[in-house]
Amino acid sequence: MDGKMDYDKINEFWELENMGINSQENINLEMQILEKFEENTTYTNGRYETKLLWKDDQSQLNNNYEIAKKRLFNLNDKFKRDKNLYLNYKEIIQQQLKDGIVEYANCEPNNTCPGYFMPHHAVIREQKETTKVRICFDASSKSKSQVSLNDLLYSGPNLNPELLRIVLKFRIGKIAMCADIQRAFLEIGIKENDRKYLQFLWGQDNGTCLDLEGKPIRALKMKRVPFGVNCSPFILAATIRTHLKKYPHLEVTQKLNDIC
Repeated sequence: MDGKMDYDKINEFWELENMGINSQENINLEMQILEKFEENTTYTNGRYETKLLWKDDQSQLNNNYEIAKKRLFNLNDKFKRDKNLYLNYKEIIQQQLKDGIVEYANCEPNNTCPGYFMPHHAVIREQKETTKVRICFDASSKSKSQVSLNDLLYSGPNLNPELLRIVLKFRIGKIAMCADIQRAFLEIGIKENDRKYLQFLWGQDNGTCLDLEGKPIRALKMKRVPFGVNCSPFILAATIRTHLKKYPHLEVTQKLNDIC
């Protein structure tokens, strides 16, 4: 190192040495977040509903309309080059409207509309046999000198089991099983008061018409947990944990607790 300290390497070494060790301050904060989640979460009509994990006052949040509108136009340009992507994207939004995952916002989309507009884009997963296109939101989007939605939210503690623990326990049984919850994020509802912060823009009549110039744009909002919001992974993991707590006597719950 030519007599100079390599601070990046020292910092990396320090992080490895302290892996899994948390300060008391962080532990207290994580406990507060867990308690707040439990207070905010209800089970109604066969579905869990909760609030976003706010850490700061929402009033400082600009609605991000201009950036969301510009990004929608950019997305529309991509649709013009890829008609299949457009049709898949449009079908997803139409189906989500039908399923009650998305709803129309009550406000006219402009700079004065309360809440926050999330830009969105397609994540294409060719290797998937089922859902090859997923709509992902950018809740970190913000203009200069402004804050984003993600800036005002806690990401929440990591409730997922440690990878090393999983790998070691993977060797215990004779048969290994892997499962996935279909549309897991979208199975969890967001409370009504927080939905205005999960708005996004889309073309009138359920589509972009592939030409947005001079065409009306509608505001929609998510009723469920979206991809791209930093607290979404925690909300999913915490909801699963909450659900399992209701059935401690079941064998599957006991086995999952033992693995995790």
